Amino acid sequence: MRIKILIILGAFALLTSCKKTIKPLPIVQPPVDTTVSLINTSTIRSDGTILVDGIPFFPFGAYSVEWTETNQNRIDCLNEIADAGFNTTSFTDAGPGSITPVLIQQANDKNIKVFLSAPASQWIADVALEYKNNKCILAYILADDGDDGRTTLQDIITRNSNVKNIDPKHLTFLTLTGYYGVRRDDVNTYSRLPDITGYQC
Repeated sequence: MRIKILIILGAFALLTSCKKTIKPLPIVQPPVDTTVSLINTSTIRSDGTILVDGIPFFPFGAYSVEWTETNQNRIDCLNEIADAGFNTTSFTDAGPGSITPVLIQQANDKNIKVFLSAPASQWIADVALEYKNNKCILAYILADDGDDGRTTLQDIITRNSNVKNIDPKHLTFLTLTGYYGVRRDDVNTYSRLPDITGYQC
């Protein structure tokens, strides 16, 4: 018992001594770049982490709000995705006169992030121009199954460049199959073009 007491007293004396001699280190705040707004942005940090408005974001999603469904079914589907606790989904802008503006506003209101595509992938730059100022936008889909032969590397390069020129504040996305042998050697070339790549194999 005496040894325990001595140890405790010795530790207390050491802590008391340290309290007297240690000075708090000054807190140095990193400089803030006031020329760049992080509001309504999605970016990739150097370690591969997705950032939304400068804050790490983990996409937990449900695929997808199908454009072939009725308008009411699409609205109900997006509500169900949000109510289930998911934070990300995807849907296609079905063009002028479609329900897309309603879905975009619904996603904005429910804080759902969206991978947005076009009815024909070559129109994705037009979609970016239309919806780039909405906070729900996470990424634009450049092509589905980008390595299946329907889309050339040059097509994807052009789409990526066009979208980034219109909306540099959001990400671009490309899905790849990985199982078309004739193009498998090019998979790294495909995956380097967009900000994010999704593999389906």
